[in-house]
Amino acid sequence: MMGTDSSWRRLVALWLPAIGLCVTMIGLFIWQSSESLGRAGQLRSQLEELRSEVERLGGLRLETEEQRVAVDKVEAELQHLRDNVFGDLGERLTRILRAVGSATRSAGLLPDRFAYSAEELENVRLTKFQVTFAINGRYDQIQKMLGALQGSPEFLIVERISFAGDEELATNDLRISIVISTYLSQVDQEMMARIAAGDLDG
Repeated sequence: MMGTDSSWRRLVALWLPAIGLCVTMIGLFIWQSSESLGRAGQLRSQLEELRSEVERLGGLRLETEEQRVAVDKVEAELQHLRDNVFGDLGERLTRILRAVGSATRSAGLLPDRFAYSAEELENVRLTKFQVTFAINGRYDQIQKMLGALQGSPEFLIVERISFAGDEELATNDLRISIVISTYLSQVDQEMMARIAAGDLDG
């Protein structure tokens, strides 16, 4: 019995260090595995964040590109209008006055008291040109004239209409002041000064 206990003690003394080493190795393996799993999860999270950021930036780039294309399209249309529709004052003044004369004559009206002004619109690189005149006529005549002006190929805009005389006159005729405007790509300032002074021939 004593020999058996002694043999068991020797075996325990022999195996304990080995068991301790195994437990230590298992613990080290578990620690390293858990740390690796934690790092892997962190890397996966960072990768997802990067993917989301790439998608967001891609969407912003697409939106910016669409806006740039839209701006380029508007600028191209404005350039077309500057080159082919608006023109300069020297080219268009006679046509504008003819359009006004045609519209008033078609309605049986005679315009008078012409005045002219110009305003530069730097944001669109155009000049707003205005013609103001007065007429006497019946409501139906004025309505017909306004329709002709609005339908003119000279891109005329009826901007303002106001009574220029006594609204309570005992007559069917109205005294109306009318402001029409259009846009020009160029205006010769000397020519504009002569026009404003009433010199349409100089």
